[in-house]
Amino acid sequence: MPVAVVPLNAELLPSAAALLAARHGADQRRVSGLPPAFDDPAVALPALEALLGDPSADGWAALSGERLVRFLVGKRQLFADTNLLAAFFDARLVMIPFAGYAADPEIGDEVYRALYAAAAVTWVEAGFFSHSIRTTSDPLGVEPWFTFGFGRRVTTGVRALDDGHGRVELPGLPSPFIARRAGPDDGDAVHELIADLVRFHADSPIFMPQLAEAIAAERGEIAAWLADPAVAYWVAEEAGDAVGVMGLHPAQGFIDDGRRPERSAYLFLGHMHPSARGRGIATALLNVALIWARGAGYTACLVDWFTTNPLSNRFWPRRGFLPFASRLERRVDARVAWAK
Repeated sequence: MPVAVVPLNAELLPSAAALLAARHGADQRRVSGLPPAFDDPAVALPALEALLGDPSADGWAALSGERLVRFLVGKRQLFADTNLLAAFFDARLVMIPFAGYAADPEIGDEVYRALYAAAAVTWVEAGFFSHSIRTTSDPLGVEPWFTFGFGRRVTTGVRALDDGHGRVELPGLPSPFIARRAGPDDGDAVHELIADLVRFHADSPIFMPQLAEAIAAERGEIAAWLADPAVAYWVAEEAGDAVGVMGLHPAQGFIDDGRRPERSAYLFLGHMHPSARGRGIATALLNVALIWARGAGYTACLVDWFTTNPLSNRFWPRRGFLPFASRLERRVDARVAWAK
């Protein structure tokens, strides 16, 4: 079917909201864990208005005659090497958020290919060679993007914190370990565990960069977290030394709209020193953190992990975290900027 690819504008957003609502409803029927969020066009529309209104966003639409059949929106993001997020994301990245795309289900993937082609040339010409998209984790969510050269880098899991399936066991760390909530005086201990986490992720097969300036600069962030009553970091100690940490934040700001259940916590940091692994410490400390989260009024907990992390791929699903969403990435060879 012939289509015209044009910039996405405000006049097309009501039609885009209807497409997003239909896509989200279909996603919910296939994938457990997704919140209702955008299955109502009246809810989807303001989210799209905010997204397209962001100065860093670019949007494209595919029209069949006068009818919108697909749209795609990406946000350009920059991460300095003094920001720890630069270890988890490329320094110059375009992110297509969970609300940033939808299509008429009767239209083939060729139309998405045309939209992405129009978007990608603009991004590459601006020096953005890393492209990322947030999708559901099932085949219908990821396979169209695999055909465009994307691969799965991060999995998002969700665990309910109600009294049924999400019930957590009473905490209890094996002797001689103890668990306690970290406070402002624990900044150095938490910082060292974050540095150890980065060292672990720098090894094969993950290969995350060790950005020394970013790790050092994280001290200020840690101090703010440990002083924030809405944020809870729990440490496991052995003979007074911190050997493990679980850090919970409100999920808003970490997990984008459409994938974030209401009243959900985000497990930003979960790490055990090698000396504490394989001894039940991580499971016990996680239970302590989740009991706090439920008491604080959260009904779900979310966590991300690299698909190349063999420990996380085993640990989180076995602890009740259901994989339901993914972050896919494609890296364009930067030599195309000059090898013409």
